[in-house]
Amino acid sequence: MQPRIIAILILVPFSILTIAAVAADGADGFAAAITLNLTALQIWLDLVIAMVFWCFWVMRDAREAGRNGIPWVISGLIVGAFAPLLYMLVYQRWPASSPAQPVGESSASTRRTLGVVVLALFGALTAAALISDGTDVPAVITATLSNLQIWVDLVIMIVLWLVWMVKDARANARNPWGWVVFALVLGSFAPLFYLVVYGRWPASHNTA
Repeated sequence: MQPRIIAILILVPFSILTIAAVAADGADGFAAAITLNLTALQIWLDLVIAMVFWCFWVMRDAREAGRNGIPWVISGLIVGAFAPLLYMLVYQRWPASSPAQPVGESSASTRRTLGVVVLALFGALTAAALISDGTDVPAVITATLSNLQIWVDLVIMIVLWLVWMVKDARANARNPWGWVVFALVLGSFAPLFYLVVYGRWPASHNTA
């Protein structure tokens, strides 16, 4: 199925959910949802981390195609999964893996260090959220439509990372399925661990 068709199939219900959330919770509903408790904040930061991984891919993909990727990065950080879905709609591009090749050791080391730092901070917040709010995450997700919209936003971004990761793992003769389960259960912990283990950012093929 073409990326454009998939984008439309996701954009329509996601847009309806977003409009419903704004109508139900008001313009400040998302801010209230994020600050509901530590678990809500953790879910939102999970989304931010997943979005940053997509930003690295879209910058490379846009540069290879001679496009300016900065507006897409800015819009992604503001409107979340709407940006990658619209990118798919306009350019028919999935996140893809760069060809199998060694990653420069200094570059990989820098990426791993960054991954460890973010992983430690995000892990500490997650632990604090579990201690403060308990394990009833579904209650936070369904607290308001805005909370649900943020969670769906996160799911979309994780799936886009998974598309890249599966291609990257296969290109480098690794089994991707453990990472798939990891990401579907623990969200952005998976791309962070993948970065720490393999020193790999999302990258793109030549736009052919």
